[in-house]
Amino acid sequence: MKFSIFGFIVLLIYPIFSLNWSVSGELTSHIICKPSNTIIKSIKIVNYSDSILSLNITQSDYAGKINGSPIFIEAGKLERSNSSWIHLQSNRVSILAKSSLDVLYSITIPNDNSLEGSYWSVLFLEENNIQTGNQQLYLKQRIAVQVITQIEDSGEIKVVFPKIELNKTKDEINIQIKNTGTCWIKGTLQIDLFNDGGEKCGRYSSEQIKLYPQSSQTLDLPTHNLKKGKYIAVCVVDCGENKIFGSQFTLEK
Repeated sequence: MKFSIFGFIVLLIYPIFSLNWSVSGELTSHIICKPSNTIIKSIKIVNYSDSILSLNITQSDYAGKINGSPIFIEAGKLERSNSSWIHLQSNRVSILAKSSLDVLYSITIPNDNSLEGSYWSVLFLEENNIQTGNQQLYLKQRIAVQVITQIEDSGEIKVVFPKIELNKTKDEINIQIKNTGTCWIKGTLQIDLFNDGGEKCGRYSSEQIKLYPQSSQTLDLPTHNLKKGKYIAVCVVDCGENKIFGSQFTLEK
């Protein structure tokens, strides 16, 4: 099993840089489907440069994050990988200068009634015709498009908080959130702090959280000069559609 952690790959370092292409639209495709379905999807690639752009398209599994960095492994190794369901129109595409191209791919869900919850993998688009000019920083872009297939309304959504603390050296709350269900979730975290007297001392919210089954994320929320003492923390994750998960903790700073 191969593991890798990466984002953009810098080839050469010069004073100026520019990005010559991008993917138009969302980088996460969330598809509601059922066994035996075939779905056709596309990725719109825009070439801003004055020359033909050549891209390779490869597949990978995504296994969450370590210290904020994404972890990718060989396609098909994860239990909930859908990489074998995805069929690319081509593994290599060319886009004319100053133009765009819709790259098609299909997803065929196996005819298996035991499927439930979310399955996912990643499509990588990466340049294969890198050229550099004088006095220019050129970034070799590798863009990941996440493909999530949700089997109708099956599976379980469940969120737990394995660890939470008031950081005694930094003015922040450190909280770990884990998806212990079988469905991909997208939601927001809110924490209300109360002192020993029951007075509310603050409300702290996160940006949108996205978690795959059995993956976790640690968030650091600034608390803005919170005084030392004991507190009650009421933590709530709202995943929408009346799917709300909460817990209460006693904390001390």
